[in-house]
Amino acid sequence: MLTTFARILPLALTAAISPTGLLLVMSILSGKESPVKKSRAFILGAFVFLIALGLLISLTFHPAVQQTSNPGKTSAVIDIVLGLLILGVLVVSVFHKKKEKPAKKKKRKRPYTLLGFGYMLVNYSTLIPYIAAAKIINDGDLGFWEKLPLFVILILITMSLVSLPVAVTWLFPEQSGRILGPVKTFMSRHGRTIANVFFLAMAIYLIVYGVSRI
Repeated sequence: MLTTFARILPLALTAAISPTGLLLVMSILSGKESPVKKSRAFILGAFVFLIALGLLISLTFHPAVQQTSNPGKTSAVIDIVLGLLILGVLVVSVFHKKKEKPAKKKKRKRPYTLLGFGYMLVNYSTLIPYIAAAKIINDGDLGFWEKLPLFVILILITMSLVSLPVAVTWLFPEQSGRILGPVKTFMSRHGRTIANVFFLAMAIYLIVYGVSRI
């Protein structure tokens, strides 16, 4: 169990580094109408998606791999593919130019829980490391009660950064602006660079980990 935890920890940390998600939550918190309530709903939607995805991987991955002629090799190839996908995300992040923000449209009532769910659905920089970590948890012969805490830890770490502004606003409502202001500035300037460094490291990690088992 500890070995599996050590293997998923760097992937969980990589999944957590989502500058876009952090800035999006902070943008919701800067709104006028019930910003804390909306941000909590957003975070809830993201949590629900990760829990559902984790359950899906747990129920389908291991049985599917075991049905192949060489489960160990199949699992290793999947790790290599996931590593290459992370490299793809890295390349897009490096060469993608920021688009100019379109003119603001009239505000509509949005179901923020669904927004959080949908955001996580398309947030590939979080999804791929998360899937890779969830796969590693299911790779071994761990029992249900050994896998469960690992999945809980994985989800909590993955959601830690985007949940930070909500937690700070809830715990320190009066000082939250002073605390989160520098965080927003730092992540706006350096968040993408930090994420790219982690993506590169995890891509190499998964590719080497996969190749070593073929």
